[in-house]
Amino acid sequence: MNWVRTSSESRSDWLQEIEHREERSAGWFASSWITANCVHTSSKWVGKPFELLPWQVRLLVELLELDDEGKRKHRWSYISLAKKQGKTELCAALALWLAMGADDAATTSPLIVVAAGNDDQADLLFSAARRMVERSPTLSQVVQIYEGELVIPEIDSRIIRVSASARKHGSNLDGKNVSGLFCDELHVWEGTRGELVHGTLARSTGAREQPLVVQLTTAGFDRDSICWNQYQRAKEAITAPEEDPAFYSFIAEAPEGCDLNDDAFEKANPSYGTIVSPEFYRDQTGSMPETEVRRFFLNQWVTMEEQNWLGDHPGAWGDCEGQVEINDGDQIVVGVDVALKRDTTAVVLATEKDGKYHIRSRVWEPKDGRIDHLEVINYIRGLDKQYELLEVVYDPRFFEVPALMLQDEGIATVEIPQSPSRMSGIVASGYDLVVSGSVVHDGDPTLADHVTAAVRREYTDFWTLSKGRSKRHIDACIAMLLAMHRLQVGASDWQPKPPPRLITL
Repeated sequence: MNWVRTSSESRSDWLQEIEHREERSAGWFASSWITANCVHTSSKWVGKPFELLPWQVRLLVELLELDDEGKRKHRWSYISLAKKQGKTELCAALALWLAMGADDAATTSPLIVVAAGNDDQADLLFSAARRMVERSPTLSQVVQIYEGELVIPEIDSRIIRVSASARKHGSNLDGKNVSGLFCDELHVWEGTRGELVHGTLARSTGAREQPLVVQLTTAGFDRDSICWNQYQRAKEAITAPEEDPAFYSFIAEAPEGCDLNDDAFEKANPSYGTIVSPEFYRDQTGSMPETEVRRFFLNQWVTMEEQNWLGDHPGAWGDCEGQVEINDGDQIVVGVDVALKRDTTAVVLATEKDGKYHIRSRVWEPKDGRIDHLEVINYIRGLDKQYELLEVVYDPRFFEVPALMLQDEGIATVEIPQSPSRMSGIVASGYDLVVSGSVVHDGDPTLADHVTAAVRREYTDFWTLSKGRSKRHIDACIAMLLAMHRLQVGASDWQPKPPPRLITL
């Protein structure tokens, strides 16, 4: 059965219907097993037995339906729910059930892959499963926990974590014999890389007689994405299930064009009033753009252009133009964002005076497809002589060796890997500085182009920056944010480590 919740259904209707279903399903066993062995890992229910909500029982019963031969009816699925409904914990518990070989359809040596569009997102579902193991009196006795992997030696079973953004996973999963695949937050699987990893993972289930692919997501906005294609397939499976019987759809979404009121939120959120209160949705309606409210909390696909990160304050960057005061001997922090080829490399120096962050930048364009890093290092050496250089802050990718060279010369360096979760706070504080007029720049058109090219990239619980589909560069914007961040938190009082090392570039 495929399902889209309608306005006439209530939670009691769901439970009454599934209690009287006659078809065979492993979902009943899965529900009992989850309650007996899994625990909640977040909010006020931490450590308590996983008592499934009616919609969660229904989903499992329908997803794990068996055919007349007792084999799994559905091999693919698309499960779409608004944020904060408990879908991540449910799928973490389901992954553990599959890994334990508790499923009647399980084959030997279960291999369960938990995948997402980036490392942070992949870690959410995997971490939920890991915490369930740690807190469960039964699972903690049989499941071994490793970095990025849960292992059940007795049955040669594993749960592994995969990120679509990690280059290594595009090839080393070819040939794997995956029995269960969870693609979390499908709407952030972007571009060619996302398509490649999605295809590789999907093919890896081919050798299993009864694989299960679970695609889990909140609504998106990109009509050229994997997620939109799977959403369309899911809607077609609902309309004509006989055309694609192996595909299961579960979509809880508000009617198109509905008002933003309590009735709409209750219809679109099966955990309404249980996990999240009505007051939460009212607060979000008053504090978020309508397109985001509809996407995240009504689970509606929206049409939107890529939004510049300063889009809500279109004149903010221009308003920050003024007389930059960075004088010889001033204390400065330098932010660096580096590329090897094709992209630009940017160095931004920043100083704070009377609550204002004064910014100056320099950008290197690639010559013959490459950046001369020695020229960048010499420029930073010159800044150290001209100013009191507190530290150089950088993304370690492509700049690790130059940073070691600068360290050995007595220049303090601080690396900040640009993972989405880490950068989200840095971007948020920089955003506040710009829109409040606390940044002063000299109107440099290259820096302005990098700032205006940066677009918001939404994740489940935060947003950060990307260049989106544009071929424009954002390196100077990133370098600026890094430098201002370190000034805000207080540059390190670093001392060089003797003896110096001889490193040549």
